[in-house]
Amino acid sequence: MITDMILSPRDETVEDGLTTAQGWPAYAQALRGTLRRSLDAGGIRELEISGLMVSTPPSGPDSTLRNGQQITAARAAELAIGMAGGDGPYCMLSHPGKLQIVSGWDGAIHLLLTAEAAARMLLPSTDDEALIIETRPGVLDVDEPAVDPVEEVADDAFWNSVAEAAADRLTLLCERWADGAHGSTWYRVTQDNVRLIASAVSPRSLICVAVAPDLRPDLDLTEHGFTAFAPSPQPGRLAHRFFACGSEDVEGTVASGFSLTLLESAFTSCAVVPDPDGVVRADWDRP
Repeated sequence: MITDMILSPRDETVEDGLTTAQGWPAYAQALRGTLRRSLDAGGIRELEISGLMVSTPPSGPDSTLRNGQQITAARAAELAIGMAGGDGPYCMLSHPGKLQIVSGWDGAIHLLLTAEAAARMLLPSTDDEALIIETRPGVLDVDEPAVDPVEEVADDAFWNSVAEAAADRLTLLCERWADGAHGSTWYRVTQDNVRLIASAVSPRSLICVAVAPDLRPDLDLTEHGFTAFAPSPQPGRLAHRFFACGSEDVEGTVASGFSLTLLESAFTSCAVVPDPDGVVRADWDRP
């Protein structure tokens, strides 16, 4: 049996205004204290990130977050508060066999607890002026399986094929390490830098390669996902803009200096980066 422990603001104006509401600081402080006490009571020192969604440019500590990463309970509490406030980045935080932490859309945080964890962590109703704690039966949040899963592995053979392609043809590589417009890193690959790139990508990322791609901006980009780049891409990391569902303002994108475009359908190969033990634990749909 799963228990859903819901931490939500007592002040209804916080539900609507979130971080802009006058009562947000008091609620955030109460939420932080309750989360930390709950995790400590459950003996939980670390949680794992999954389902990472990065919709705005990450900065500071958030820029290094990746799926599968283990973070401290204190860091997890701060991430949860950020999600509750509508700031993101959004993700699920979990400790196998004990709990999952997910965000609601009204300033609430849900702790999905197994029976064992609930016995240790379940808190009674609180008299805190800023926070309400409620419980109800719940179900664990499970990611939907990929419809067209990428089964290839980014192993030595894969990277050797990338190096071979980059020897005499323009080769672009995308590391998609999270969902969202800002969850990707792009490179122009050469034989000189391919091994450096291979060592830099994160476990559980999706790697997609485009060999000798058509980068003309006059293709139909209004309905198809594409990435835009600055002209004359140099070897190494590339500045880019990602449009998952196309763009009605292709001319504006070109005028802003991103005059090369690559359709999602242009990828010639894709593979998933395994964990350090060689096992693939990420499930990605083929672009």
